[in-house]
Amino acid sequence: MQILSEISDLGIRVEVELFGWGHPDEVIQICDMALGFGISCKYRGQVKQKEVLQALRHSHVSFAFYDTKKPINVSTASNKIPEILATDTILVTSKGTKIERSLSANLVGVIFDDNHFEVAKRICEICASRDVTEDFLEAQRSYFNYHYNLEKRNKVLEQAYRKIF
Repeated sequence: MQILSEISDLGIRVEVELFGWGHPDEVIQICDMALGFGISCKYRGQVKQKEVLQALRHSHVSFAFYDTKKPINVSTASNKIPEILATDTILVTSKGTKIERSLSANLVGVIFDDNHFEVAKRICEICASRDVTEDFLEAQRSYFNYHYNLEKRNKVLEQAYRKIF
């Protein structure tokens, strides 16, 4: 929330929409914190995939945070990151995961760390110019097309299947 506060302090309108299974107490805490910073906050709960994708397509920036204290979050990423990459919204994600290391190596996404101001500043830099935004999103699209290409994945599976049988 501190990142969003920093962006809001720069005079940029910020709205938050939360999706997923969030624990009620945590959702209330996040929305109360947002409201304290003058940021609107809506909790949409568990919604259909189509609704999430529509919301992402209308977003400028999307966050995919993972608690790195949970081993599953370090080694595997949920569908959040590919969804964000596929919908042309700027990805901000947690540091310390396997997917983050791949994203960082390919200069894709904004990696969240403890320096909230620097993350907020980087997001604002990307959004400040249409050319910079397009270049950033093009890098994300290229990453998505390479790493989440269904045709490529199917060929790998087919080759593995042929080796077994």
